[in-house]
Amino acid sequence: MTNNQDINWEERKFWASALILSGMCANYAHPSASSSRAKDAVWLADQLIHIITASSVSNNIKDNQQYSKSL
Repeated sequence: MTNNQDINWEERKFWASALILSGMCANYAHPSASSSRAKDAVWLADQLIHIITASSVSNNIKDNQQYSKSL
């Protein structure tokens, strides 16, 4: 996949939300209603997808001279 049009972002959002929600539900230190956890998980998945699709992140970090020295 070479560009963002080739990726099914709704499916990615679903899986990201499911993984985030499972982590939130497994955290017994911070109990909350499951409905609010689900909404938070979807919101976090949206934020994650936004970051992934941002042009500054979508560039290969190894090709960026600024970061190649620290690797």
